[in-house]
Amino acid sequence: MSDSDDDPDMILSKLSGSYMVDGIRLEVNILCVDPDQGWALEIVNEHGTSTTRDESFASEQDAWDEFIGTIEAEGPEAFFDEGESINRLH
Repeated sequence: MSDSDDDPDMILSKLSGSYMVDGIRLEVNILCVDPDQGWALEIVNEHGTSTTRDESFASEQDAWDEFIGTIEAEGPEAFFDEGESINRLH
């Protein structure tokens, strides 16, 4: 048995992808190993900084809604570390 046989296959949601928000590109990854165990949410900014939520989500839509809720409440800047430059594309 190879090591790859021991690694569970990740399921990447169709909601995952690269999104432009207020001129800022963010990579949204919504994934799971088993949908019954919940979905994880990761957002990666242009510097490669990854922001993940500690909680899992019951559905991929719930994870997406969390991403949108954060954007609406805090803006895309919420996914940048202090001191990171933000380059807006227009």
